[in-house]
Order: sequence, then structure tokens, then C-alpha cells
Amino acid sequence: MGEELALQVWEEVREMIAYALILQLPDLIGQLILKQQFSSFNVCQAEDALDINRYACYTIVGSDFLLWIAIASRIIGRFLASLLGITNRSRGS
Repeated sequence: MGEELALQVWEEVREMIAYALILQLPDLIGQLILKQQFSSFNVCQAEDALDINRYACYTIVGSDFLLWIAIASRIIGRFLASLLGITNRSRGS
């Protein structure tokens, strides 16, 4: 049981590191290519309506938002699966 738990914790840590790196990619692309940092939709509104940076800002901020949704849904899914596993084990005992 201890080995299995240690392996699961190690996999979770690796996944958290990967998600942290993935979340930094859109901002890094914006900084390298456009030389600007886009942090929220309010920043996008400050750009000129016909400027390509405005649409790039929406894309970068939107992709950040979608990545957070994906991470949150994965966390909630794992929590529910663990909760169901615990309840099934307690019923079986």
C-alpha cells in the first residue's frame, strides 16, 4: 500500500509540474513574439480595435482560461473518483 501511494504522489507531482509549464506557454509566446504581457481581458480592451495584438491578446488570455478549466475539471474528476473509491471500500469492509 505504501509503495502504491508513493507512486501515485510522484505521478501527481510530475503532472503538476507539467501543468505549470503548460500554463506558462501562452504568456511566454506573447512576450517573445509580441513583446507584451497579456494578463486579463481588460488588457485586451486597451489595445486598438483593428490591431492584431488585440486578437492575439484574446487568444492568449482565452487559452489560459481554458487551460485552467481543464486543470480544474481534472482535479475535480480525480477527487470524485477517489471519493467513490473510499466509499466503495468502506461498504465492502
